[in-house]
Amino acid sequence: MRNPSIKNTLLFVLIGLVFTLSACSQVLPTQAPNFLQLAEQSYREGKLEEAHQYYSKAIEQKDSMDAAYAGRGKVFSTWRRFDEAVADYSASLEIVRTADVLSSRCIAYRIQHKFDLAKADCDEALTADPQLAIVYVANALLQIEQGDLDSARRILEDAEGKNVKSAELYYVMFEIENATGDINKALELINKAIALDATQPQFYWSRAFIHYSQAKIDEAKEDLNLLITHAKPGRDDELLFKATNLLNNLGR
Repeated sequence: MRNPSIKNTLLFVLIGLVFTLSACSQVLPTQAPNFLQLAEQSYREGKLEEAHQYYSKAIEQKDSMDAAYAGRGKVFSTWRRFDEAVADYSASLEIVRTADVLSSRCIAYRIQHKFDLAKADCDEALTADPQLAIVYVANALLQIEQGDLDSARRILEDAEGKNVKSAELYYVMFEIENATGDINKALELINKAIALDATQPQFYWSRAFIHYSQAKIDEAKEDLNLLITHAKPGRDDELLFKATNLLNNLGR
């Protein structure tokens, strides 16, 4: 079981994490369809094609277009179609500029290696809302992409010092410590991430690797089974495949 480089690992891992949506109520059958709510629900359930269709319908009906464009951009990011993601984030930002969408576009620009544009978005996002966790995550990821782990660590520690906490923030901190070889600190951080959000399959894969590297096979198998429990087919197929294969190799 190989631990990939931090840049390769974080290239796509956080795409799904940073776009976690708030809960929305069910649409009653007697109501006209609320396409934005249906889209958000579909995305949470890993039904990306449905989410894309519903976000597009919301845009066609001019229903909460800033949120609809941002949501469809999130779907495109999950599909790794970053040109289309940037276009939708930009459309959302033309309506209203928000720190979360700026951070999302920063992340997309970073993956496209458009670092100047990414930095401009990250800087604006930090000014707009210095209490939003994704702002610090996006800034830290940009530093990591440019090879500056120390600056990335300082950004995340600054967020923690301001009592800005989130599962994805602790996950990026975990990856930094894991990459630099501080396994005990890394394990402490991934446990904090899971304590804040126990539904993310990537967290269990990462902790399973730590346990596996320490020859704690039973703990690794437990995390792999938790991964399978929380993974959503269609969104997490790659993780499901890897976890199932490893469990088979370990004898389940």
